[in-house]
Amino acid sequence: KVCSRFNQAFSKIKEIKIPQTDFENISPFIYTIRVLDGKREKLIQHLQDKNIDVGIHFIPVHKHSYFKDAKIGDMSVTNRVVEEILTLPLHSEMNEEYVKRIIESVLSFFK
Repeated sequence: KVCSRFNQAFSKIKEIKIPQTDFENISPFIYTIRVLDGKREKLIQHLQDKNIDVGIHFIPVHKHSYFKDAKIGDMSVTNRVVEEILTLPLHSEMNEEYVKRIIESVLSFFK
């Protein structure tokens, strides 16, 4: 339910790409958005200033040390997405007040 609320709240923000799902047949353990136009770091700071913890929970395989000598092709799309991705809080004990605060904080950044 929280993921669907996030998607609904953020769907009209042109600088954010939301997950393209209705969350009906999955049980998400993280909620990740893509923040476009180089605004991720400023959004992170904005949310941290409002005491909202965010994270970056994706490291592409070609950046892991184990694969440092592996042959890779063009990773320009992956590298761009890595710089855009941001994980918002999501857990089973989130109360309504916290969900609203997250939504309002993200929305206030893009006004």
